Amino acid sequence: MFSVSIPVLLAFLAFFGWGIADVVGIFLFRKNSPATLVFYSGIFRMVIWIFFMPFFVQDFGKITFIPLVFNLVAGLSSGLGYVFYGKATRYTNPTIVAALGGGWGAMALVYSLFLFKENITTNQWVAIMFVCLGLILNLFKKEWVKEVFTNEGKGLFYSVCTLLLWGLCGATLKIPALAYGWYWTSLIMLLPYLALIFIDMRSNKEPISFRIHHLFIFIAMVVLIILGDLGYNSGFTFGGSVAIIGTIGGSYAVLTTALSYIVYKEPLTNQQKLGVGISLI
Repeated sequence: MFSVSIPVLLAFLAFFGWGIADVVGIFLFRKNSPATLVFYSGIFRMVIWIFFMPFFVQDFGKITFIPLVFNLVAGLSSGLGYVFYGKATRYTNPTIVAALGGGWGAMALVYSLFLFKENITTNQWVAIMFVCLGLILNLFKKEWVKEVFTNEGKGLFYSVCTLLLWGLCGATLKIPALAYGWYWTSLIMLLPYLALIFIDMRSNKEPISFRIHHLFIFIAMVVLIILGDLGYNSGFTFGGSVAIIGTIGGSYAVLTTALSYIVYKEPLTNQQKLGVGISLI
């Protein structure tokens, strides 16, 4: 009983940590530059992970070139995904953004099929179809051609970018995790975060803003993300299976979406409600 309950509790720590962190993040992304938040998030999380280094230093020699490349690609995809997630919340309903972004697990399966020739089960194909159907319902409306260039159109575009990038991250993380373990994978993944603020500056041709508004709320968000990371990763250490940890921890988007709808109180059309519901299923 003890060995079963600990992984479940840790999975729920990931569920609540990540789920609440993304809701808090919506508020912060609307008050700050998304790239600046991602930059500082990477720094703070790296500092925390470094404290755990003595327990994993023996695995450092396992790092080789190919897994390292996949690790950096995953980190860049994760960081850019957060930047697009932040931009999306500025232009469209955060409930839609959370629901679409939360479908990254299904998108990771598609990447795994094409990149690594992995088999996809019938249940997984059903999940992929539900996410795609929810995406279609949110993207295409009667006036969708005219709305592509509106603020809502931009928000939906950034939401799709988030889905694609987080899916790529989820698929490529497998390579370094199998090669040298979750700790070094998690730490190295944060390195590309530090470059995103400069990439964003060059693309927008704006001066870099290193200031964070609502700093204490930002710190709370980072702590929640770290708790989610620890819950998810350590759940496997305590004997948890992918079926338990992945299902519970990976479904945090359901919590984010529900809380976003309650907290931000931004209305949805009936078609959008249907699309969000199908994506979450």
